Amino acid sequence: MNIGKEIKVRRTELNLTQEDLAKKLNVSRTAISNWEQQRNYPDIELLVTISDELDISLDKLLRGDSKMVKELSLDYKKKKRYKILIPIFIFIIIILSGYIYAITNTERYYRYNPFAKLNTGYAVLPKEVTYNNGNEYDPELFAKVPQIADPYTNIEVIDKDTLDKTLLTFSGGQSPKGKNFGKLTYKDKYVYELEFISWREIPTEIQKELQKTN
Repeated sequence: MNIGKEIKVRRTELNLTQEDLAKKLNVSRTAISNWEQQRNYPDIELLVTISDELDISLDKLLRGDSKMVKELSLDYKKKKRYKILIPIFIFIIIILSGYIYAITNTERYYRYNPFAKLNTGYAVLPKEVTYNNGNEYDPELFAKVPQIADPYTNIEVIDKDTLDKTLLTFSGGQSPKGKNFGKLTYKDKYVYELEFISWREIPTEIQKELQKTN
């Protein structure tokens, strides 16, 4: 006996209409009709529910219906394949989304770019910095309005290894007196660390390069 007939026989024995069984299985009455007339088959998850609701073993449901067994086998293989592929697709989407977000945010791109080399360079810094978008430091105003130093903009940095010059923009605040020179650790355009240093702390070779441009 095929599965459609098994469902119909057992449904009738339990005095259930197609509508009654459909409600128990959360499917349409048409689905029940199609199963019983062998137009199509329930999927593997529904078979377990059908077995429970009709109080009939899966072995009895599937016995003698080789076509159904083959379809279930194919259905299972497809779902197993999808279960493997879906996490892979999700992982790829997450990686791509992160990359797109990074390249649309310049600072994050430079900071987290795994292919960029970490460099050390030296620069001459302004002796005085401005605050709050171009204003001089006002100690009287400090109690009312925070005095936030403007970033150093387009500062020429000389790489200690290659002597290549790079223009960088970064924050650092007012340099201490006599230490308006910077030793920077940076990756591409992102500055990880700024150390205020004196002129004598700069390597001689770098000093010569800085003197050419300042």
